[in-house]
Amino acid sequence: MFDSFSIKKNTDNENLMLQDIKDALKYAFLLLRYRPRSTNEMCQKLRLKGYDQQVIDKTIEELTAKKELDDLKFAKLLISDFMANRPLGKKLLRYKLKQKGISEEIVGAALEDFDTVYSQSDNIYNLAKKRIELYHGLPSLEAKHKLYGYLLRKGFDAESVESCLKKLFNKEIREQNDFCR
Repeated sequence: MFDSFSIKKNTDNENLMLQDIKDALKYAFLLLRYRPRSTNEMCQKLRLKGYDQQVIDKTIEELTAKKELDDLKFAKLLISDFMANRPLGKKLLRYKLKQKGISEEIVGAALEDFDTVYSQSDNIYNLAKKRIELYHGLPSLEAKHKLYGYLLRKGFDAESVESCLKKLFNKEIREQNDFCR
């Protein structure tokens, strides 16, 4: 009699776990309807919802098998989104991807062709050109210093920023000289 009880109890536990997995999958699909997520983000959301680790692991496994969760695809999509809406340098993109819980290996793979797809100098120049309007009344050196800091905080490397600012400020000086003639 005791043996049949443990079998019955074991089957009930399996049924409960299967139901929990179904509920977790339903919740995961609801989250994915709003926006793509990284595997780490999904784990955190499921953990916050109160699912135990075994259910979370099975859910993640199922979502990955169905290609609903793909960290490389997510990373590339995030990079594309950032570059289309608010361009960032490679350093800051790397940091943002790591914040989303994406492994260093996947971040590296996602950023592999970054330099060929996105022109860093064009992004720096366009951001600087927009931002320079804010520093219109400032002396040239102070404006250059502020722009330099701003662009570094956007994740661009110092050498590229310096090169771009030289171009931008030389062009501004030429335009001012042409205007005065």
